[in-house]
Amino acid sequence: MENGALSLDYQGIPFARGGQLQLFAPNYAQGYFSSGAHPPDVSVITQPDGGLTYRADFHYDEASRHFTGVQQITVSPNGTIRATLQANWQDTTPALIEWNPLRIWAYLLVGSTQKWVTRDGQQNQQPISYFPVPWRAAEIPFLNTTFQHTAIGEIDVAFQGDQGVCFDARSDPYLEGEPFFWCGLAGSTLSPGETFNETLSLKVVPSPTLPSLQTVARGETLPAKRLDTQQAQVGPPPLTDAQGHPVLVPQPKQVEFSQTDYLLPKKLPIYLYLPHNQQGQRVNKALIELAREWALEGVQFVTAHGAWENQGLLVAIADRPLPVQAPVPPVVPESYALEVTPTAVMVVGRDAAGAFYGLQTLRQLLQRDKAGQPMLPQVSISDWPTLAFRGAHLFVGKQALPFHEKLIERVLSRLKLNRMVIECEYTAWKSHPELHVPFAMAPHDLAKEIAFCRDHFMEPIPLIETLGHAQWLFVNNQHKELAEDVTTPYAYNVNDPRTYQIVFDIFNEAISLFHPHLFHIGHDEVTLFGKYPARPENQQEGLVKLFVTDTKRLHDWLAKRDIRTMIWSDMLLNPLEGKPTPQNPSLSAANAPTIADAQAMRAALPKDIIICDWRYAPGSEQRNGLDLFQKDGFQTIGSAWYEPENIRGWAQQVIQNRSLGTLQTTWAGYNSNESLLSEDFPQFSAFVLAAEYAWSGSNLKPLSLGQSPNADTLPYSPSELFTRLYGDLPPPGVSRPGWLVSLSDSANIQLAQADNGLPWQTVLTPSQTPTPEVNDATTGILYANDGRGILLRGLYTAGPDNSPPTSLNIPIDRPARTIALLSALTCDIGPGKVAASLIVTYTDGTKITIPLRSGYETAALSDLTHSRSYFVSTIPYSIGARTVALRLFRWHNPYPRKDIRSLTFRADNPFAGPLLFSITGVE
Repeated sequence: MENGALSLDYQGIPFARGGQLQLFAPNYAQGYFSSGAHPPDVSVITQPDGGLTYRADFHYDEASRHFTGVQQITVSPNGTIRATLQANWQDTTPALIEWNPLRIWAYLLVGSTQKWVTRDGQQNQQPISYFPVPWRAAEIPFLNTTFQHTAIGEIDVAFQGDQGVCFDARSDPYLEGEPFFWCGLAGSTLSPGETFNETLSLKVVPSPTLPSLQTVARGETLPAKRLDTQQAQVGPPPLTDAQGHPVLVPQPKQVEFSQTDYLLPKKLPIYLYLPHNQQGQRVNKALIELAREWALEGVQFVTAHGAWENQGLLVAIADRPLPVQAPVPPVVPESYALEVTPTAVMVVGRDAAGAFYGLQTLRQLLQRDKAGQPMLPQVSISDWPTLAFRGAHLFVGKQALPFHEKLIERVLSRLKLNRMVIECEYTAWKSHPELHVPFAMAPHDLAKEIAFCRDHFMEPIPLIETLGHAQWLFVNNQHKELAEDVTTPYAYNVNDPRTYQIVFDIFNEAISLFHPHLFHIGHDEVTLFGKYPARPENQQEGLVKLFVTDTKRLHDWLAKRDIRTMIWSDMLLNPLEGKPTPQNPSLSAANAPTIADAQAMRAALPKDIIICDWRYAPGSEQRNGLDLFQKDGFQTIGSAWYEPENIRGWAQQVIQNRSLGTLQTTWAGYNSNESLLSEDFPQFSAFVLAAEYAWSGSNLKPLSLGQSPNADTLPYSPSELFTRLYGDLPPPGVSRPGWLVSLSDSANIQLAQADNGLPWQTVLTPSQTPTPEVNDATTGILYANDGRGILLRGLYTAGPDNSPPTSLNIPIDRPARTIALLSALTCDIGPGKVAASLIVTYTDGTKITIPLRSGYETAALSDLTHSRSYFVSTIPYSIGARTVALRLFRWHNPYPRKDIRSLTFRADNPFAGPLLFSITGVE
């Protein structure tokens, strides 16, 4: 039980989980209360029959509004659940109550028939499909609803008083794709002073053939075919548009291709018009990186001497006289001009940054002609940034440096991001060794990262969280006497001078490393944990005065050192400010207690503070604070997270409001390292979109999974492009040998629409046709693609007869540096839960077990989202008008020279129902 919400199993099968209790103003004009944000007091009572009653007491008090509620959910041994709610609302106007005591696991209901009776006596029914219906498109009002022939039997749900609703919540954006059917009250009225009572009852009548999943594990050794091939992996071709021209990212402002190409000679003369200073050296370093890439294509750079003769490669900065043939870049900072003619290539930057960005675009132009020779298309480009501030946000970590260097060199700077906000409170600062943690970044590594950023034209900006999110100040049980709430060390005491002795010690160290022009001091979510203010003397001053005092103290200290302050926005906004949208009636990421408090804090702060306004739900950025802050005299930056539409939306809002720019945030933990790509890949592939929209200003929509580019979308997939830029892939056109295991001849299922609504059916005869093979568009890995595979034991396969095995053993007897597994699950068991395992057994008897987690290395067929792991490609598969998704997971073998005797694919969850379609080994 969590926050008053239950997670319930039925005879070991996931059955239901509780939802939330929420209060709104009439017409949803404002959100008053949510049990998720304000957890209730909970207790458990044992009933005489052995059942349990879970009680949750809800409380809400603000200004003239008062709410009390008691929810009791009784689970009885006879298979019944009874949920009651008693609520009282005190205010001058009514409120709307949304009560969702239970959400039923959707996979239990697939193939069943739902029947219902409404308040006016109408009856109806519908089948429940494996595929979700559009959000709330089939919202069903009912007094009683019954699901017949579910996986566990009959489920009956009834309301005693008001009419409830039930809808398929699998496509509900607010529930983020959770696989549930929502049952509850969607907006009943709470009248002031009246006591509201409602009862929901649920009863399960078990099926006489309830699946038995706790059976003895049965394994099989498959007579699978292993096909040796010289093309187990093929380097991806360049991204091109419908005309065959390279897709350039970010999209240039002006680009014109011609029909003629420039065939690159084996020795390419280079003419440099660069200043002999640090900026010129940085451009030269970028040219050296380009030379290393082109050397793999057989092109050698040769430094030329003498006057430019309109032949070879010219790299110049327009701060000195240029050859008459050279293109002239726009008179905009960071702009460049790039021209390819039949005899020459010219890259001219308005400044050093512009020349650097021109070289990054040049890298993307390289192609091969029909004879396989490297060439560049004839093109003329004039390009400049839409936004001046194009930022990325990363945390530090003990192993962060090599990860960040790859990320900066291969992705961030190559796509023209120009600021790096480095959140570095967990550095091993020399002045306070008592605050060191095991994952802290060493100062000398941080110094290397700062220098690496500058070498790649990314200005490094330190971020050290202050006031709130100050747990770093109290780690190792240190300095707890400085906490505002000593029972929850989170925010510090503004009125204790010892606080600032430590903070300024660390600020001084950060400044000595960064030499920054900007310094981000955090200041978000000050009231999130613990009580604030908590100390009696600080309660007298109040939140507004404490926040302003602290912010001005840090601002003034930095200003004396010619450093400008940046802060997050949320404490300076109230939920009722800003312009409303239908999807967002109240402002999110707004934590000022009242409008007056928000206005008072904004009025009191120095106007040279830069405010980073953040909101992370797609569409919420439209209800932004940019205009509020700008009217109050502040400059602003829009800050997105990883949702594609949120990134696009913020860029458009920033452009419309003429703000400074955007900051793409990552919140993947304080210990940044490359393993995060296995856990939080969408947060890092999001940098591709952030760079696109901040530089080009495009309003084209991001591509969704399986969608082909069109006039309204970007011409590429951000996750695919990230993998191309960051990944260890073969060069274009280069193949790696290996082997392919096809399971068609041993298949027990075929992806196809079955009569019971499932997207697969039983295979009765072996495949008589060759298995089609396809190279993954992202990684170039070969895999079988005929929709035939092996289904292991799970929710939909349990039964007394012909039960599938729980594991498969597949002989290999070959080495591999990479193993790629094409798989899926029949049920979504929740993100991060282990559904299956791949066991690698070597010929020397040693073994490695690789867990396959739901939503990461594998996922449900119905999960049409991109994987959370960089090492997984999502492969759409069409079934008539429907689409399911398979996952191609690639595992890098730590012992690539050892022969692999066999691979074992094993089901580790009794309900997930793993599916295996193909295995590829890349040598």
